[in-house]
Amino acid sequence: MKSTDWVQIDRLRDSLRAPRVDVTHAEDDQVKLVSYDFDDKKRFPDRPTQIEILHLTDLQYGSKGFQRKKFLQYRDWILSSPNRFVLLGGRSH
Repeated sequence: MKSTDWVQIDRLRDSLRAPRVDVTHAEDDQVKLVSYDFDDKKRFPDRPTQIEILHLTDLQYGSKGFQRKKFLQYRDWILSSPNRFVLLGGRSH
């Protein structure tokens, strides 16, 4: 199983309008506690008063059963709000 490259993820996050993340508890390659910081004035000059967090799991990307069209519609809906964020979950193998 390939481990998560948090340095690469942090670089990507720095280039996006995404909250700063702090992983405070991890066991092997499983993250147990994550904190997000919306007080970063560079990323959020106007701090949001409300956010939406969606948790997408087990998308089965790459399998025959992956519903690409449905996923792209959902992705576009997610991106239509600047204060909508996604957590991806599932197994990495």
